[in-house]
Amino acid sequence: MKLSKSDSSIVLHKIFSNDSEYCNFEDVSSNIFQALLYEIKEKVNHNVLITFDDGNISDYLIAYPELSKNSMKAFFFIIPSFIGSDKFLNWSMVREMSENGMIIGSHSLSHKNLTELSENELDRELRVSKEIIEDKIGNQVNNFSCPFGIYNNSVLEKAQSLKYKSFFTSDHGIFKNNNFKKPRNSINALTQKSQLPFIVKPTNSKIFMWRLEDILKSVTKRVIGQNMYLKIRDIYSENSKIINK
Repeated sequence: MKLSKSDSSIVLHKIFSNDSEYCNFEDVSSNIFQALLYEIKEKVNHNVLITFDDGNISDYLIAYPELSKNSMKAFFFIIPSFIGSDKFLNWSMVREMSENGMIIGSHSLSHKNLTELSENELDRELRVSKEIIEDKIGNQVNNFSCPFGIYNNSVLEKAQSLKYKSFFTSDHGIFKNNNFKKPRNSINALTQKSQLPFIVKPTNSKIFMWRLEDILKSVTKRVIGQNMYLKIRDIYSENSKIINK
């Protein structure tokens, strides 16, 4: 997928087709996903990369058909240890998606906090996941997405040493096509259709607010811990009852 001079990217996780399938903050309704594709295809004049983390079964059942119908591609970052598990992709699905133009990347071997690993464990998470996926799909794996959006210089350097060409984070922002580290702007259960234009084509003020949000999240995670942050976020999402239909 060719990148233009200045690009942005979107990160999604599971897509649900009805409210009973909604599980947590990172889930997105199929209606919002379809609206996102329309916004990107019809209204944006720069390249917006669509990415998915984790390898949920909805990647194949919902995202892949909608993308194909609209002649669009996306990056799917998968976790080899999860492939074939309940509610996740299997290798047959991954191969089919790859053969039809979808870009398969690594989301690590077993989805651990990479900053807490030894050097050997870090190497295994990035290297073995890459090797397994390449063997299964018969294509090179050039892109990596860090679990939980957590990384440090050691993780970045390891990814570069293993010949990954792009390292996708959960930081907000835009990037140039030669940037190794690529930020991604999230779509989640609280996203409303009216917000999509400002996510796929962010203004300077929107980018500034995202930077403040990233700083606040970083400080909060350090104070209360990653696990507590995720629990509080999911509780807030469920209690808000703002799930777009």
